[in-house]
Amino acid sequence: MVGRDGKQMESQMLLQMEEENKKLRDMVRSDGKQMESGMLLQMEEENKKLRAMVESGGKEMESQMLQLENENKKLKQELALSYGKEKMGRQFVITSWVGFFCVTAVIVNALK
Repeated sequence: MVGRDGKQMESQMLLQMEEENKKLRDMVRSDGKQMESGMLLQMEEENKKLRAMVESGGKEMESQMLQLENENKKLKQELALSYGKEKMGRQFVITSWVGFFCVTAVIVNALK
């Protein structure tokens, strides 16, 4: 009888342990789902914040791009104007030197 009682006790203990394991598994599953849902909510909030930052940053970037394009156009115009002035200055200097040499040559020939 002791053998049967021992086996019955073992089987009862095994059943209790299996029930406890099932309860623990259920708890872990429910906690895991709660943790997942909490993490998903946090991730969604962070995504919303990041989207808001990108949208506001995108608007700022567009305005900066427009400003830079306008500034680029102005600088190109100023560069073209500066190049034209520099070319005229060079022509003036060359013409002045040529004129100086011509006048000097005429004076030297006249004095001979």
